[in-house]
Amino acid sequence: MLTWADQFLQDLRFGARNLIRDPGFATSTILSLALGIGATTAIFSVIYGVILDPFPYAHPETLYSFYANVPDRNFYFFPETPDQYLQVKEQNHVFSDLIASTISDVFWTGTGEPLRLRGNFVTVNTFKVMGVRPLLGRYITPDDGRPDATPVALLGYKFWLRQFGGDPHVLGREMRLNDKVRTVIGVMPRRFMWRGADVYLPIVFQRGRFVEDVRGIFVMGRLKPGITDSEAKTNLHPILQDMITRSSSEHVTKFQIVLNNFYETFPSGIRHSLWILFGAVSLLLLIACTNVSSLLLARAAARRREIAVRASLGAGRMRLIRQLLTESAFIGLSAGVLGAVLAFVSLRAILAIVPPNTIPDESEVTLNMPVLFFTLFVSLGAAILFGLAPALQAGRVDVASALKSAGRGVSGVFREARIRNIFVVAEVALAMILLVSASLVGRTLLRLEQVQVGTRPENVLTMTIPLPDRRYPTREARNAFFFELLERARQIPGLKDIALNQSVHPFVYFGSGVVVPGSSVQSKRGVVVSQISEVYPAMVNLRLLQGRFLTADDVRSAKQLALVNEKFAKLFFPNGSAIGQTVRLPDLRKPPEQLPNDAFEIAGVVSDLHNIGLRRETMPEVWFRFRQAVMWVCQRRCWRRAACRQQAWSSRWRPGSIRSIRTNP
Repeated sequence: MLTWADQFLQDLRFGARNLIRDPGFATSTILSLALGIGATTAIFSVIYGVILDPFPYAHPETLYSFYANVPDRNFYFFPETPDQYLQVKEQNHVFSDLIASTISDVFWTGTGEPLRLRGNFVTVNTFKVMGVRPLLGRYITPDDGRPDATPVALLGYKFWLRQFGGDPHVLGREMRLNDKVRTVIGVMPRRFMWRGADVYLPIVFQRGRFVEDVRGIFVMGRLKPGITDSEAKTNLHPILQDMITRSSSEHVTKFQIVLNNFYETFPSGIRHSLWILFGAVSLLLLIACTNVSSLLLARAAARRREIAVRASLGAGRMRLIRQLLTESAFIGLSAGVLGAVLAFVSLRAILAIVPPNTIPDESEVTLNMPVLFFTLFVSLGAAILFGLAPALQAGRVDVASALKSAGRGVSGVFREARIRNIFVVAEVALAMILLVSASLVGRTLLRLEQVQVGTRPENVLTMTIPLPDRRYPTREARNAFFFELLERARQIPGLKDIALNQSVHPFVYFGSGVVVPGSSVQSKRGVVVSQISEVYPAMVNLRLLQGRFLTADDVRSAKQLALVNEKFAKLFFPNGSAIGQTVRLPDLRKPPEQLPNDAFEIAGVVSDLHNIGLRRETMPEVWFRFRQAVMWVCQRRCWRRAACRQQAWSSRWRPGSIRSIRTNP
């Protein structure tokens, strides 16, 4: 071992001296490899932080969400009310513990200007199940859920830094949140961003009651050790069957239980793109290795006499190969160090172009130890890859012919030329693959830019307006607020118009079951539902195909009028006119809307508009006046949930509206 180590150090020093004597060759090879290694390291660091290890929670692979799915009917059912959470908690036998949380607007008052915070009402066992200790103080425990317990709050790390400047003496401070004085008991670590909340508040659910105005929740459970997915699905099936029968207008008897672990429940929206990009930079690294192999092969030919002298002095073939591979390893490690520096510098630029809300809040993208080990592995692997062929070729030197003045034998010339030609062909082929792939990506981006979304996004502002239940408890109070809002906003200079909808196209994700009396077609799928003001169709450039638009008088009156899109009209009235026909939306008779009458007369047919994303086919849609039902806003972080984009009919809602504002160009 000592002899081998001594020889390795000799080879390393000799290789370094050779590279120093030939700075042009050293610079070209190291820079070429460093670009490939740096790009690969940078993308892998993003993949590691976003896909492989995005969450700091204890054993995320055993934390599961679940729902019922009927694929042929586009029906999805999630347990998402307090009563349903309690039912699952009491009746299941597969979860060691069950947690629930919600994203709610929390108002902080009493310290100057009121602030709206992103609150997360959590069950008192949440932090124990998540397995993350607080940075300061303590987390919420079951004792905080007792009726006589002092109201408490736990701060998120970013909110603590932003609002309190990282003051460690924040513990014990009182905050008036939603008109209730709460004591700060702790601060969570930087990577603890469960639901991206500013403050975490304990909640104890009670059957038949909405505590803290919480109506919709998100449920997760930690699977017991040894419980398989099939066993969990078998246990949950009768529980969800009972819930569907009680709460849904859909008649569902056969469905599938879908279990998703934490990684599957909250995937990154760019994970597929990241793997594609990683494949592209891997091709770039392979091209760099092929290029360096060609250079090393040419350099080995120039060093043929030197290698022959070493062989004549007693160096065996393996000793010569090891010498040349050691030089390749020196090049690879040098390129790895430079590549890590390039990756560190480029990470900020890469993260700057990542679209917002596409990676988990908890993700930490940095050059940590796993990423650096990956860089070391790639550097050594690249050294072997680009150095092996030249080393093997040089190790087969013909000592007699190499020591002659002519230099090389004819066979050696032909053999080296053939290998170099193979490298050139491989390099060109890889470059063409990379070029064609980049061209296809560019073509896809151009086609996406040409997708018609209905309006000019650069001239439209959208915002969410939450209306707390305690201040606006009735539909009439909310409608009065919105009417006054419309009147005042139209007086703002530079504002062309203002409209209301409970969501913004092309991402509506809210709907209802549908019944069309007299139609021979009864769809098993629901329809998208939009509650709008009279200006909204013009704002999204809807074209009138039949009948008429809704007017301001229609919005203010009690008329049960609606618009339907072309897809709806063709589906339910293929052989006749939809104007004057009736459509019923039975889900609107249930909370929170609770409409006394769910029947609407169709006043007009409008053009189709993307309503459940740009990649999916437009769904049938019904548009009615915003005064008809309670205005609700989806508070779910859809990008954090795989099934949210599929589940159009059972999102969690809170009072409010998303208003669309068109400004003058």
